[in-house]
Amino acid sequence: MSNVQSRLTWGIRTLLVCSAVLNVALSVEILSPSGANRDKPDSVIPPQLETIIQRLPPEDSKRFKAALRHHIPAALANRVRADELSAQSLRLIQAEPLDLPELKLTIGQIRHARQANVDELLAAFYECLPEMSEQGRKQLAATWREQTPATKKD
Repeated sequence: MSNVQSRLTWGIRTLLVCSAVLNVALSVEILSPSGANRDKPDSVIPPQLETIIQRLPPEDSKRFKAALRHHIPAALANRVRADELSAQSLRLIQAEPLDLPELKLTIGQIRHARQANVDELLAAFYECLPEMSEQGRKQLAATWREQTPATKKD
């Protein structure tokens, strides 16, 4: 019986070590600015912006991508912070006794982190807009209109 227990213990230990290694590897991939697509630096650009960028004239597209690459690391850091705070808020909701002031503070911090994420993306937009061609700005406006739900025509 001891031999079976030692084999079982060895198997569980091996499984736990493999699981820990996998978790660390996945965490690094998820939290790194370009994730698993290090060969494709544009993969960190949000899909909605990628669609807009693809429709721009080539030079304007390059400008917009360069500005985004400059601001994406901070935007991702803010998004990660918001996700961490969201998880913390869920733990606070489940805790006994409920710490309502701490929960309110955490939710306020989530809103702040999400707004900071949006502000970084807007900073990239404001940075490249003055350098864009007139045609590029017109195309940007037309594509933006198509993608904005409030202005879509049925």
